[in-house]
Parts: sequence; structure tokens; C-alpha cells
Amino acid sequence: MFAYAARVMGYHVVVLDPDPHSPAARFADAHLCAGYDDQTALLELGKRCAAITTEFENVPTRSLELLATLSTVRPGAVAVAIAQDRITEKSYLAGQGFPVLKYGLAMVLAFIGTKMLIVDFVKIPIAVALGVVALILTTSIILSVWKTRLQ
Repeated sequence: MFAYAARVMGYHVVVLDPDPHSPAARFADAHLCAGYDDQTALLELGKRCAAITTEFENVPTRSLELLATLSTVRPGAVAVAIAQDRITEKSYLAGQGFPVLKYGLAMVLAFIGTKMLIVDFVKIPIAVALGVVALILTTSIILSVWKTRLQ
């Protein structure tokens, strides 16, 4: 979990999450229990944080745009907007010279789905699963660069 890792590294963590029982809030110095589009909470978050990030792409891009006027935000609103629409995301990656990456992402999803289906029968250690995902993505990126250079 991102909040836990940040705390272990010595960072102070503020979490904005509408869930009063947010798992990340357990590891945070402060929990702003509000919606991701709550202006008051966003202003407070921007005031309290030197850097802001998100663990998933469902945060409203308008919220990230507002936060970017107050603090450093990564990924930025444009990147999150691209990630929120899978067709746009794939088109963007292909347009940036990563034509094979969409197949790698599909393989990652297939691997994760298979892992979930067989979890009661076969235990795949987290390190092995992360290694498989990293290998698939790295191979996809290398093949994409290679294919782009051949064209």
C-alpha cells in the first residue's frame, strides 16, 4: 500500500477518501473524509501537502487540476484523463510509439484473472506475480520500440 510505504520512508501522509474506514487512512497522519470533488477538502489537501498523487485513475480530473494550482501533482490531470478512457489510453500509447503495449496489457489482465481463478489451488507468491507482470510489460515495451524503429 502506497500510504504505508510512504510512512516507512519517513513521509507525512494525508489521505483524501470519502470512506470513513479507508484502508489508507490507517497509515496516514491525517484523513480528510470527503469526496474527491469536495472543494474545501481539496483546498486543505493542497495546503498541507508538498506533493500529491493518486493510487487509481478514477479521481475527477477537475480535482487534480485544482490541486495542481496548489502543489505538485503526479500523475497530472491530462495523464489521468487519458487513463480514464481505455480506448483513448490505447490510442495514445500506440501514437507514442508503443503499438505492442496493448497486447502486453491484455496479457497482464489475463495473467491476473487466471491468478485470481486458481488462487484456491495454486499459490503464486507476490514477488513471482510482480516479476511476471514486469517481464510482460518490459517485453511489450522493448518489442514496441523495436517495431517502431523498423518502420
